[in-house]
Amino acid sequence: MNQQQRLQYKAKLKEIETMLQDTEDFLIECGVDNIRNAPLLDDRDKIFFPRKSIRHRLFFTQAFQLNSFINSDTLRRNISYSLQSVDLFNYFNKRMRIGLATGKIFLKLGMVNIFSIIESILYGAVEELHKYCMFDAENQPCKHNLTCPYYLPKPYSKGFSFAKIIRKLCDQELIRLTEVGRNLIHKFQKIRDNIHLFLAEGNELNNDEYTNESYTQMIQFLIYLRDNFHLNIARFKQERRQNCTKEL
Repeated sequence: MNQQQRLQYKAKLKEIETMLQDTEDFLIECGVDNIRNAPLLDDRDKIFFPRKSIRHRLFFTQAFQLNSFINSDTLRRNISYSLQSVDLFNYFNKRMRIGLATGKIFLKLGMVNIFSIIESILYGAVEELHKYCMFDAENQPCKHNLTCPYYLPKPYSKGFSFAKIIRKLCDQELIRLTEVGRNLIHKFQKIRDNIHLFLAEGNELNNDEYTNESYTQMIQFLIYLRDNFHLNIARFKQERRQNCTKEL
């Protein structure tokens, strides 16, 4: 986009801003409480969200190569649906300035959604890698599980916390993170945990982690997973096939 096109784009957004505000002012002039009593409309009468602004579920399934390392169709679909909602959050975040505390809370919800996707991708992969080391009939792991570098415990199993999963994935180079990167992941988790308001620390309005910088960092990690995670898993599986001595 050249400078002239950028100026035209900004002008169009301002036109839309004016039209939306005029619409709300019209309701108020009509004596309508535009928050509580705005008219109920049929779907066909509502503003249709711009086409091609949210990509199809299958786009994300293919872009992240989810079929290659997650067997559960339900989990693959749910991850892709949530990735679609990232498009929605991105759309508003790039085009709208939301005032009061609501802007920060909206950004927080976007980050909670992204972390949920990150967590689901990592846990879904670990779940499948764990199954390889199990004997189905006995529901027992390979007897070498305590010393084998290719063994990953079941997600959410006792003592296998998110922090330990990140450490294990880094040790196996399934994800490659610096110490700074690991600290960021744990910061992301803390932001997600603030979805539980009774656990949130301090005033949500003053939380200095609900920022565009943090949001962008989460997006960048998603992009890293998209471009690298399936390749790292393929390498890991090949090495495991070559060196595995699985025994009951």
